[in-house]
Amino acid sequence: MNRFLKGGLLFAMLTAAAAPAMADYEAGRTAYAKGDYATALREFSAASAQGMVKAENGLGVMYERGLGVAPDYGRAMAWYRKAADSGFAPAQTSVGYLYAQGLGVQKDYAQAMAWYRKAADQGFAQAQNNIGAMY
Repeated sequence: MNRFLKGGLLFAMLTAAAAPAMADYEAGRTAYAKGDYATALREFSAASAQGMVKAENGLGVMYERGLGVAPDYGRAMAWYRKAADSGFAPAQTSVGYLYAQGLGVQKDYAQAMAWYRKAADQGFAQAQNNIGAMY
């Protein structure tokens, strides 16, 4: 089998494997936008179980804001950290915010700044703004 065919086959297999997670995430986003937080929670949970970073971040948002669940900053931090550790800038910014505000963790400006910088280095404007606000 030539190398182009192998590469195409590998790409198709990886795309097919990721498709269910993306479908769950998109269904969760749609439900979230409509205010159907129970469905959003279920769909984000399914997608996060398959490693979908945006879904992990979505769960963080839901736990932080108490949407469809009781507010729980500890669980929000856990979900944000999972996505942040994968390099997802919005989640890194949220981790920084929770440290800056002392929500679910002890207030720690050094940690907040470190997380904001990770996101800002990727060009994420909210993190850049938050760094400016800290100064």
